[in-house]
Amino acid sequence: MTAPVPGDARRGDAVRQSLASFRREREADWQAFEALLARVEKRAPRTLSEEELLSLPLLYRSALSSLSVARATSLDSALIAYLESLSLRGYFYLYGARRGLRQRVGDFFLHDWPGAIRDLWRETLVSVALMFVGIGAGASAEMLRSMLYGGDNGFLSGFAAYLFTHNG
Repeated sequence: MTAPVPGDARRGDAVRQSLASFRREREADWQAFEALLARVEKRAPRTLSEEELLSLPLLYRSALSSLSVARATSLDSALIAYLESLSLRGYFYLYGARRGLRQRVGDFFLHDWPGAIRDLWRETLVSVALMFVGIGAGASAEMLRSMLYGGDNGFLSGFAAYLFTHNG
């Protein structure tokens, strides 16, 4: 006759069995995703077949789902770290920028900015017209000095008196 197993030991065995089952069910997908990512990172996406290219987003979502389950059930921290790394690599490959900084800046000045100006030509025209109206209506420095400091009781002294009276 065997001795009864304490409750903690049975729970520990159940967790290990659950972890092993979790890995067994999903590990083939993780390895396939990792292999595809390794191929496209070293070479070009042209090296993948159409079926492999179509499977990349599915395997990515599967890895994210596994990561979510692993985090929610507090599984092995090494497994969580592996799935986080795999998911991050997949994210950067599927959604990351594929152009360099120089090309992005060039595209902005050659295409994006002129396109925005073309789309906003009315607003741009109105703002340029208002700027020229402001330049035309603007006063020179000598004219402003004569207004502020000139005359017997210049504008500046009247303005100062107004501020002192109404700033209490």
